[in-house]
Amino acid sequence: MPGKEENLTEGLKILILGKNKTNNDGNFVLEAFSSISTSQVGLISHLNFVQNNFFETLRYDNPDLVIIDIEIELSSDLQIIDRIKSLVPQVIIIIAISPGSKKLLLEALKLKVNNFISKPIRNNEVVPLLKKYSATLDAQRNGIEVMEIVSHQQFRIRLENMISIVPQITDFLVRATHEVLRVEERIGIRLGLTELVANAIEHGNLEVSYQEKTAALEDSEERFEKLFLERQKHPVFGKRKVEINFFQTENFCEWLIIDEGRGFDWANLPDPLAPENMLITHGRGIFLARFQFDELDYLGFGNMVRIRKRIGPKRF
Repeated sequence: MPGKEENLTEGLKILILGKNKTNNDGNFVLEAFSSISTSQVGLISHLNFVQNNFFETLRYDNPDLVIIDIEIELSSDLQIIDRIKSLVPQVIIIIAISPGSKKLLLEALKLKVNNFISKPIRNNEVVPLLKKYSATLDAQRNGIEVMEIVSHQQFRIRLENMISIVPQITDFLVRATHEVLRVEERIGIRLGLTELVANAIEHGNLEVSYQEKTAALEDSEERFEKLFLERQKHPVFGKRKVEINFFQTENFCEWLIIDEGRGFDWANLPDPLAPENMLITHGRGIFLARFQFDELDYLGFGNMVRIRKRIGPKRF
């Protein structure tokens, strides 16, 4: 994430599920993550690859993140997602998939897979993703669990254009629901809120376009951080704020996220499943968030997004 303020206090525990250590196209899923573990000291604290006895290893490792290589029989991949969530309810699940598997990917996302990475795996795309997840999980670990029951509440938050505090803000937003959300849904809601609040800062207030971000990240993560800092210091963009309104009833939780930017054409977003976009891990936040909420609607000219999650019976 842009800015050097973030502090990775714990590395990610990652478990990779696959039949073979290499993909059919010769790109190494395990080696890609091993390379990241070596080059990004502290980002990954534990990395394990499993071919057999996956669920026993899952219980023992209790990972933060599971990578499912869709080189395996897909039907069995989809069947185990629910079981993974039941054993480790708040685990983040990412599938590694070949381009052109749009139908299969959509089925996986409906089962609340949190994200996907396209093969061949590119470290410069995956590292920012892992850093974002690490920050989200650190905020969750460092928070205070809330136990009381609240049937109705509402509040408003206004925040500066600081991406580094977004995980703490979204963790607070989830904890503020007082555990009415099902356990296995909370990590997806955290990640969805993180994407939408970050979008409000980055693309809304600071007006960093998809094309600008893509070009910067293709060069280096440092170049994107420089672009972000320049926008933070802009005399107009830098003074803008993001407002988050939260409203909870007995039946649903609702968040309204408002930025002070000029809006965007939310009806014509780039298709993250288009072949030319499959290898790009950014630009898919809205698409992924739709799978985590019951309603997601942009209002007006695109600087307001209303999201709602119905409150159902707890599963675990």
